[in-house]
Amino acid sequence: MFRQKTNACLASAIFSLAAISGTASPVIAQEAGSLFATGHQQLQYKSSSLQAERGLFFVPENRQKKDSRLIAVAYMRFPSTAEQPGTPIIWLAGGPGGSAISRFVGGQFNDLYSIEEQQTLNDLRSVADVIMVDQRGAHASLPNLICPNPTQDTPADRPTSKKDQLQSYKQYAATCKSSWGQTGHDIDGYQIDELTADVKAFADKMGFEKITLYGGSFGSQWSFAINHRYPELVEKMILWGIEDLNDTYDDPDAMLVALKGILQDVEQDATIAPFVPDGGFYPVILDRIAALEKNPKLVTVSNPKTGEEQSVHFGADELRGIWWQDPSGWRLGERAGSHLWADTLIAIVNEDYEVLAGRVAASKKGSPGSMTWSSALTYAVDCRLSPSRARAKGYGKAPAVSVIGDINLGYRGMCPEWGVKRPPSSFFDAPASSTPALFIHGTY
Repeated sequence: MFRQKTNACLASAIFSLAAISGTASPVIAQEAGSLFATGHQQLQYKSSSLQAERGLFFVPENRQKKDSRLIAVAYMRFPSTAEQPGTPIIWLAGGPGGSAISRFVGGQFNDLYSIEEQQTLNDLRSVADVIMVDQRGAHASLPNLICPNPTQDTPADRPTSKKDQLQSYKQYAATCKSSWGQTGHDIDGYQIDELTADVKAFADKMGFEKITLYGGSFGSQWSFAINHRYPELVEKMILWGIEDLNDTYDDPDAMLVALKGILQDVEQDATIAPFVPDGGFYPVILDRIAALEKNPKLVTVSNPKTGEEQSVHFGADELRGIWWQDPSGWRLGERAGSHLWADTLIAIVNEDYEVLAGRVAASKKGSPGSMTWSSALTYAVDCRLSPSRARAKGYGKAPAVSVIGDINLGYRGMCPEWGVKRPPSSFFDAPASSTPALFIHGTY
């Protein structure tokens, strides 16, 4: 019954795509490699408009199985503005589970980051066609493997132990995997090897003898995998926010070095400088963590929607997690979360924990749903690209954990439950490549 519903959703989505461009109702593709283009869609933004071709590309869910069902990978093609366009540029989103298409179709160009992203697209189009290829199992691709959230509220008035957190992560991952497995979908087909083969199959279908890869974060990992497997296809790469194939977990010590560097720059800002304590923010953060380790607080906060008061436990672990990121997952040192960071730092200096405790209460609402990813694709890909056991264990014991918390706890709780096998070492030890690559990376 659920499989019929999934197929119906697939058909409905294809008809919806057709409606966007005014084309006739299509017939669902029956062969792998089939391409369904809906025509052109006009995307209107505040000060500009873009025209793009949207479509779906059909691929086997698991190429290792002859009788595998077909799934749809979404793409969106922006024509070049050059008189003689160069090698097509394939734009690969991060995540896993991210989507460049969704950002542009959603019209989310209201902040500085989004405006710059649109400018990047225009710059790339001045050289060649730009084709955004979504990841299988995410966003505009079909099916979209959103995880159900089986979690319950965690009591805000007492600390949550690491054991409890691990158990919540395990439950979350197990429920997500089993719920999609019960629909008949082959979850083992959602991993880096298949994502890589999807791009190759798409390029072949479009008649691209060469492609340029553009991607950041997981998009850079994806690009490395494509270049490793199909070096004859890749002409060049433009990568930012670089992640090697073996860098899925975050290095706590490296993360702290970056955060301290950003803090030093923040302290030079003219609007923040009057609030910076002697010696800077970082020593104060360490002092507050030590104090809360000995004497955690019970803070009373009001629910902003209901006005109801509640008590929130605020101790060292809460401060470790909240001083550099908010409950929604934005790292406050990043552009998207920077608007909260100044208030957070000043509150820590003044030991005004009421606002911070309110964020902690929000993070425990439906925990760990607010602290984890929502797509099955994320678990399937990231857990397969996890580091060796020794390296993962080392990250858990890194000195920076005492300052920013155990940032890889979610992986350690979810990945064993997901049950994907790590590729052989030869997959990570890629040979030297002659493909020209431009790496764009900040100083942090």
